[in-house]
Amino acid sequence: MRGLIFVGIVLLAVACNGGGEALRTATPKPSPALTAIATPTAGPATQTPLTTPTPAAGRFPGVIDGVDVVGLRVGEETELPDNAALVIETGCWGCDGPAESFLRVYRDPSGHIRTDTLLTIDDLGLPPRLVTTAEGMQEEPPSITGFATRPDGSEMVVSVCVREFCGSGGLDAWSPNSKTAFFRSTDGGVTWQEFGELDVGSSVIGFVREGVVLVSSWQAEMAPAYFSLFPSGETVQTPSGVTSWWAFPLPGGDLLWPADDGRLLHSDGSVFAVVPTDPWRLSWVPRINHDPTGTRFTLEWVLDNAGSPSYQVRHYIGIFRTDSRLEQAFSLSELLFVGPWSGPDLLGNIAISASQLTTPIPQSFAGTLPTLIDLDAGLIHPITDPFLGSDWKGGRSLVRAVFLGPFARVVDTGSCLNVRAEPGSAAEVLACAADGVLLRDMGETQETDGMTWLRVVTPAGVEGWVSRQYLQEQ
Repeated sequence: MRGLIFVGIVLLAVACNGGGEALRTATPKPSPALTAIATPTAGPATQTPLTTPTPAAGRFPGVIDGVDVVGLRVGEETELPDNAALVIETGCWGCDGPAESFLRVYRDPSGHIRTDTLLTIDDLGLPPRLVTTAEGMQEEPPSITGFATRPDGSEMVVSVCVREFCGSGGLDAWSPNSKTAFFRSTDGGVTWQEFGELDVGSSVIGFVREGVVLVSSWQAEMAPAYFSLFPSGETVQTPSGVTSWWAFPLPGGDLLWPADDGRLLHSDGSVFAVVPTDPWRLSWVPRINHDPTGTRFTLEWVLDNAGSPSYQVRHYIGIFRTDSRLEQAFSLSELLFVGPWSGPDLLGNIAISASQLTTPIPQSFAGTLPTLIDLDAGLIHPITDPFLGSDWKGGRSLVRAVFLGPFARVVDTGSCLNVRAEPGSAAEVLACAADGVLLRDMGETQETDGMTWLRVVTPAGVEGWVSRQYLQEQ
């Protein structure tokens, strides 16, 4: 829940700072001088970052290592993307509460927006969480502490506090004898299986490789986090000088560790990159999102001039190659949460004011809207439907994963639909997809055994053939 704590704090700092027809364009504020991205070294980090000239007065947004920093602007509202199913985390906004559910939002064959519940705490069938209080032992619901997904949503893991309090320090309490349970899905979140337990308060951070996640844990109140791989239990050593509650997993198993001085370190202590700090205060954002190719990823950081009579906040987004080269850089003053890639663009969330939308915002709404981030145009397009409806008044609505279609939804099997190696009822069964699973429609059919067979790919990447009579095609 470290990420949620950070999100709540940044929201309070940024919310008060808040194109196309009848839309106001956000006015960028001057940025501090920027420090160039450093090239990795072979040994421990002693490198001095290169320095770019301070931008002239009023000039924005500056340059990092020869890459222009593009000021993102709020553009026209847009609709839910076609042939895309968004996995949305819901819950209370701005209260540092745990996630309440994970939903899947997409368009059905008639064009109507459909919302399916993928996971709630009740769905896991867990007993009440026993917690020690001043009044004695009490029962509380289990609490989600973390969520991780692979870039294409093919694998998901959720961590759940099932005994006592599982956090450490800050707003997320910790207590002795805490316990964390883990659950895993490989079919897009439709079914979940037990993945193991830890007799300590823990939070899943992200995937290191298939079937392996990075976990942060705590053994004392206000103690630094320690890290391990789950389910193997292998300890992960933190580089010297890093006091973070998280790390950024990279494709191939390496980790990046954020330091308070702006360095991003490999696990061996060598420098991957350096982001600007002085003279403003730096806060890392605990999110990383890899594109489907695994060759580039997004990292975010926030600078503020706390203590200044004119308080300012600037949110930065860097698009990095895995060889540490900075490819693109963006900034804005609104609070933006960068989510998964959707083709060449990004999905995410933005904290936005009523004056920036043509669609009226209900009085009961408070939070962020899912958004499509057009990197080429430097525009942020809020997605208002259905996220301004009464069912979404909690306002968290964070985009955590995206499945790309076209889809064929499994229906009316009563259990699951066999995915076969060839079209035909006698062919080898490769997988069995439960009712509700979205299969990727590969657009090829064959007539065999008096049935129509469709070639599909499961969320876990298994390619095969299924009987079309059990599908609702998108």
